[in-house]
Amino acid sequence: MVEQWNPWFEWIMDLLKFAITFGVSALMTVLVINRVQERRARQRSRADALFQLQMDALREFRRTAATYEVAALSAYTDIYQWRGGEKTAAMQRYEGTAFGDFT
Repeated sequence: MVEQWNPWFEWIMDLLKFAITFGVSALMTVLVINRVQERRARQRSRADALFQLQMDALREFRRTAATYEVAALSAYTDIYQWRGGEKTAAMQRYEGTAFGDFT
């Protein structure tokens, strides 16, 4: 013989079933969303760091290229007037500092 639950007990059990299902679902959702957000934050942090390194490299390249261009122009201007002997300061700067930084 099958025992029947009274309507109040059925209602309380349905409410308990809903509460348990909702609680477990909410907990799993929060855990999954937190993991996804943490993963995205780590990826964004890595991407930002890589972008910053690339920007620093471009700034350094632009700075050294400008220094090299100025030194080269000065050195080539001095070459046309140079009569041998010791190199001028512009020539030495071009061969030493500017070219070394650029390469």
